[in-house]
Amino acid sequence: MERRGRRLTCGLETLLPEDSTRVDRPAPVEFHDIVITVHRGGGVDLNREALDIPRLRERLARLFLDSGAVNVVFVRGDGDVEFADVAEVIDMTRGSGVKRIALMPN
Repeated sequence: MERRGRRLTCGLETLLPEDSTRVDRPAPVEFHDIVITVHRGGGVDLNREALDIPRLRERLARLFLDSGAVNVVFVRGDGDVEFADVAEVIDMTRGSGVKRIALMPN
């Protein structure tokens, strides 16, 4: 984008689709979105499977490392859960190698 002969030097990181006319494209990877619900008292659900935090860490690492098919992890707090508990889950999820984490409203 130009503004009166000057170029703007700042921008936003974006993800753009690849050229669909490319013949040598690799087969697409099937991605699976994951929803983690954080409950008051330290329990979590991983796509409706009840887990504790240490078990969640194991499961996320296995999902991410084994298949590499985790596109995004959605995290939401259930009811009146403390944000510190949600933040702990977000931190642990990033530590498992997941790069894209989104917060979901209640």
